[in-house]
Amino acid sequence: MKNAVTQLALVLTLVLGLAQLQPVAAQDEPFTDNYIAIDPALIVNLAGESRTRFLKVGIDLYVRTAEAADAVNTHMPLIRDRLISYFAGRTVDEVSALDQRDALRLGALKAVQEALLEQAGTFAVDGLYFGSFIIQ
Repeated sequence: MKNAVTQLALVLTLVLGLAQLQPVAAQDEPFTDNYIAIDPALIVNLAGESRTRFLKVGIDLYVRTAEAADAVNTHMPLIRDRLISYFAGRTVDEVSALDQRDALRLGALKAVQEALLEQAGTFAVDGLYFGSFIIQ
C-alpha cells in the first residue's frame, strides 16, 4: 500500500511539473509571422494624363516582433490611408521609371513608420516590399 501511494505521489508530481513547464516552452518559440500583407491591394488614380490611369500596388510589411505585428494590425486603416495618400496623384512617369521604384518604396516605408510613430509610439515596420506593381 505504501508503495502504491508513493508511486501515485511520484506520478502526480511528474504530471504537475510537466504542466508547469508547458507554457514556458511556448514562450520560447520564435516569432515567424514577419510579413503582413496590405490586403486588398491599393488602387489609386495617377495624375497628368488626358485619360484616367491607375496604379495597383500590392504591399507587404516586414516586422520583427509580435508586438510590432499587433501595432500594424491595430492601425491598418491609418496605414492604408497614408499609403493611398502617398501614391495618389503621382504621375505615370514617377511610378513607371524603374530607377524611381526604390525611392517610392523607401518613401512609402517612411510614411508608414511616421504614422505608426504618431499612433503607437514605435516605428514597428522594418521593411516595405512591393508584391505587385501594375500601371494601367
